[in-house]
Amino acid sequence: MRMKSIIFSLFYLISIGGQAQSIKEDFNKMLEAYKGVTNLYIEMENKVYQGDDLQNESSSLIRKKGNNYLYNLSEHAMLINDKYVVLVDKRNYNIVFDKFTKERAEYLNNMQIPIREDLLNLYPSVTYMGITQNLKHYHLENDQEKIHKMDLFFDVSTGFVKRAVYYHNPKLIPGNMRSEIDLKVINTQPTFSEKTFSETQFFTTKDGQNIPARAYTKYSVRNATKR
Repeated sequence: MRMKSIIFSLFYLISIGGQAQSIKEDFNKMLEAYKGVTNLYIEMENKVYQGDDLQNESSSLIRKKGNNYLYNLSEHAMLINDKYVVLVDKRNYNIVFDKFTKERAEYLNNMQIPIREDLLNLYPSVTYMGITQNLKHYHLENDQEKIHKMDLFFDVSTGFVKRAVYYHNPKLIPGNMRSEIDLKVINTQPTFSEKTFSETQFFTTKDGQNIPARAYTKYSVRNATKR
């Protein structure tokens, strides 16, 4: 799933009022908080604005149990279990599945973390804005990037990022666009039903035929390894 809308970056130390604040320390605290999580449930809201006008609004759900994942977005879904990786295209009514591999599981294991470590060095200008409502606020800038400004809000208690605002560079993306992401729920001790991570909620295979589940009767189903 590509958690496509959810990419941030961090690195430098900031000092305010004589007290050093480190976005890198908060980033590492977040990684440590996620590292010990076996089960996870996240509810996210994503809003896109042009100026002050709301252009698009969507929601996403992330479920994780061990190496099992289920991502539900407005237009896509993705499931990974010990048998399959399943991709669902809701717009074009397609379901594509492939065999599970450890490499895919390792890649997906980091997808619930809403800050990518490989982008830490992209924003040399970081300003610590203080703490409001238990959220530590940082403002980042780089005029050379498509996202030239962003605001990140870390939960002081848990270390998780709870909110992010992306400002699209008007020199590269016209329209005064910004995206706002709010992680409404982060539950590290959820309970799931036995069927939550079963591929049968999307399709079954019988006598060599791939059959969509009842909720997806309009969808085509195919094996990615077979043409």
